[in-house]
Amino acid sequence: MDCDFLVIGGGIAGASAAYELAGQGSVVLVERENMPGYHTTGRSAAMFLENYGEPLVRALARASRGFLADPPEGFAGHSMLAPRGVLFIAREDPRAALEALLAADRD
Repeated sequence: MDCDFLVIGGGIAGASAAYELAGQGSVVLVERENMPGYHTTGRSAAMFLENYGEPLVRALARASRGFLADPPEGFAGHSMLAPRGVLFIAREDPRAALEALLAADRD
């Protein structure tokens, strides 16, 4: 089988790369497991948090929202996001930093 791009790994990074590359040529995505997103992606995908991690990770999460909420035709038949409650707890001393983090991600 010939292709322009071969992406190894069907986790969120591999699937995202394959999706982006598809507009530039033929893509083959290969995955060792019997389903994509089986390991780390599956565990991480249990909760979609746009304000978790370092600034670059948070930016990537925010950039992923549209794709996850409304996946392209043929990728999934429904949104991959569902509302879930989250409770943030902080002691009084780091509270200002937590509030600043949350406020920055609302912008």
